[in-house]
Amino acid sequence: MRRGMARHGNHMRTTQPVDVAEASGTAAAAGKRSLWARYVTALKMRNIKAIVGTVVAAIVVIALIVGPSILLHRHLEDQRAADAMRDNPIPATSGDPGINWDALRSRNPEIYAWLYVPGTGINLPVLQHTGKDDVYYLSHDQWGDPSYLGSVFSEMQNSQSFTDPVTVLYGHDVASIFKNLHRFEDAQFFNQYDKIYIYTPANHVLTYEIVSAYRTDNKHILNTHDFSKQNVRREYFNQVMTPTDSPAQIRQDAQLKDSDRILQLSTCMLNEFHGSHRYIVTGQLINEQTINVKHS
Repeated sequence: MRRGMARHGNHMRTTQPVDVAEASGTAAAAGKRSLWARYVTALKMRNIKAIVGTVVAAIVVIALIVGPSILLHRHLEDQRAADAMRDNPIPATSGDPGINWDALRSRNPEIYAWLYVPGTGINLPVLQHTGKDDVYYLSHDQWGDPSYLGSVFSEMQNSQSFTDPVTVLYGHDVASIFKNLHRFEDAQFFNQYDKIYIYTPANHVLTYEIVSAYRTDNKHILNTHDFSKQNVRREYFNQVMTPTDSPAQIRQDAQLKDSDRILQLSTCMLNEFHGSHRYIVTGQLINEQTINVKHS
């Protein structure tokens, strides 16, 4: 068989001689393209990393600048609200409390009571939202305007007449709302200040004696217990008077009966925002009276 010819079946085909130099050149070119492609890819990756690094650095810088500014703004807002609370006239605990219900409810008809806790500076309206959002006032002030400070409020599971066995009022752990409830962690303060007052537009004054103040878990009180059942009330009242978590203060001579009505002021634990515990100050209703208020 001649060179350059090959038999395939019954056919003859011609094969071309391989040009070694050409093949080497092609391989070299391919190698160069491969190196260039890797270089371009590496360059792109380096650029992407540089961009990502720049973006991350920018976010960090913005956070360092904006974060403290937001905290400062919130602190100043809280202080202004706390100052405004101190400007509220302290209601009289007997006789006309001096609360202008018409003025308050003309601005927000969902104001239905007033809370006064001597010694704490807590002197605020109480609200209850009638819409679907039961915790509306966690993020709205007493006039219904958006505010991270929120307000003092109850949920719709509680009546507005304070006739339920257990009424719970909620408020954020901020200076302008319920932060000063934590003063009751101190035994001397707990012993010195022992009253909570509730005022209503119907000219009712309800006086509660503070019987306990303690830390507890964050279970929803009204959802967890059916207080229409006597045995449930008895068990819960026993828990109120024998808390197991610290800090806790108990009025040693106080007793809760199944027929009693209590008011619980509930807030976060200090430094436990969105935490797993609540701090609760409990008052036992000891007096309810209707006062005569002369309207001009």
